Amino acid sequence: LVVNKKGLPVYWATLPGNTADVTTIEWLLNSLEERFKIATPALIFDRGMVSDDNLKMLEAKGIQYISAMDKNQLETFSDLDFSILSAADLHTIKSRLIGSGRFIQFDDTTYYYEVPIQGGARRYILCFNAQLFEDQKSARGLALDRFMQFVKQENRELLEAQKSRSEGSTLKKFTQALSKEHLEGCVRLELRKRKKEYE
Repeated sequence: LVVNKKGLPVYWATLPGNTADVTTIEWLLNSLEERFKIATPALIFDRGMVSDDNLKMLEAKGIQYISAMDKNQLETFSDLDFSILSAADLHTIKSRLIGSGRFIQFDDTTYYYEVPIQGGARRYILCFNAQLFEDQKSARGLALDRFMQFVKQENRELLEAQKSRSEGSTLKKFTQALSKEHLEGCVRLELRKRKKEYE
């Protein structure tokens, strides 16, 4: 999607679903230059399009950009102790952010910290959004509830099964359900045999 200075859309394109995100930056730049004679647009894109080659290409052309990054990418060069963000409740996290002396409160929901980097033209800004934290926490709770309902139902069926089940295929079934709910980083799976009646 291309917008003008007023934020009004002037051009958009839909690419095939099997197009790798990381390959679209160069295609977009060529399209803008040919169609609109815009050689130096400002780009905003998601983390799927981030690669070191893409960023170096944009910087060589003098193109400004904003992109998201994954937490593990920031951890490789940031001096921040990310454990301050690991608390389960929002009040504790806010206290830690303010107490760190690094984060600045931008508004009612957003705190930010500019990661100091020696040299280079890139700026890295770590943001924490309290509302997003609460929304994600709520969504994760609902996903966990759905997964636990699946576990109870599957356990009930396993206990009532007349034939033995393959441990590998059973584990795969639970793993797929966990992945469907995007809970891989929150839940550890372990199969255990039970003989007593399911409770």
